[in-house]
Amino acid sequence: MEVFQHTVLATIVAMIASIATAIYAFIAYRTLSEMKKQRENIYRPELMTVTTKFAVVKKKEFGREKIIGIEEVPEDIESQKLIQYKIPLCNVGLGTAKDIKVTLDFPYQKVVEIIKNLHKESNKETEKELSWKEIGNNNFEFITEYGRRIYLNLMQAKDYDYLIPINQEKTNVYIDIPSPINDLFFCFCSASIKNSGYDQFPNLFLKVEYSDIADKKHIKKIRLKFNPQTIIFSTEESIESVQGYISSTSDDSKE
Repeated sequence: MEVFQHTVLATIVAMIASIATAIYAFIAYRTLSEMKKQRENIYRPELMTVTTKFAVVKKKEFGREKIIGIEEVPEDIESQKLIQYKIPLCNVGLGTAKDIKVTLDFPYQKVVEIIKNLHKESNKETEKELSWKEIGNNNFEFITEYGRRIYLNLMQAKDYDYLIPINQEKTNVYIDIPSPINDLFFCFCSASIKNSGYDQFPNLFLKVEYSDIADKKHIKKIRLKFNPQTIIFSTEESIESVQGYISSTSDDSKE
């Protein structure tokens, strides 16, 4: 009987020891995982854009009208030097980002069709042809009432060497908005005079790929929205300038 009780007691002790060992192993695993996350967070960069003011204006150059995107509208647009607006890319993480690659995605052809439909709805015909088409490998032809332009390597990604955290330096990376987007935005607002749908301009998407100092790859997807605030008319049906801001939100659900 004593032998049986000893055997049962030994079995219970062994089971308790096994359970305790499993619990300690689980705790050790969780502790190591948390320590690894903390180490990664120490040098993990986090890239984002910030709200940016902009203005799109009609200006005469060499006797012809053209559309330009600038930071703000000066009192005398003809005589003052105009500064092109850009989107700041900031690093709000703790570590430096390197080998940065920024790809822009914008539905140029879709916007052209939207503008044409807006003109049809308002029974207004464009003065000249409005078209967007690819004419070669990553080269595009864009025709508006302001003339014909050819854009070379428009969709090509932009590369940047590094971006240090914002607490050390505000930013050293600025993203240029392709000029045909400014043209289309101006044409879109002009076509929206009748229905006041100025805030329905399609979004611009950024795909930002970068590495941390441990060479771990990261991908950030950002949605940029054009928000017009002030529209200045030269005549009842002609726009002279559009002022507003570009807001941004993370769009990690999109490929």
